[in-house]
Amino acid sequence: MDLKTAASAIPKNMRPLTLKLSYMVIAACGEERGFPVNPPELYAFNALVNHLELTEDQRELAVKAAKRDLKATSNIWSRLRFRLTKAFEGDDS
Repeated sequence: MDLKTAASAIPKNMRPLTLKLSYMVIAACGEERGFPVNPPELYAFNALVNHLELTEDQRELAVKAAKRDLKATSNIWSRLRFRLTKAFEGDDS
């Protein structure tokens, strides 16, 4: 599935959370490997952001929330797993 199709399938009320979790994933992956996010990952992230059709304020708030969550814990993967689990609780899709 392409990113545009995937983004359009995400309910509008879940799109800010999707952006937040996406940011956390690419940030955690870069930190885990010890170097910044590579260009293809950054391109995919930016394409997803554009297809989510969020306002600039929604984008800024989601990224700030992601950065705050990432700073709040030394175990990024545990925190990310927790956030993903909470996001998909009760989701039948």
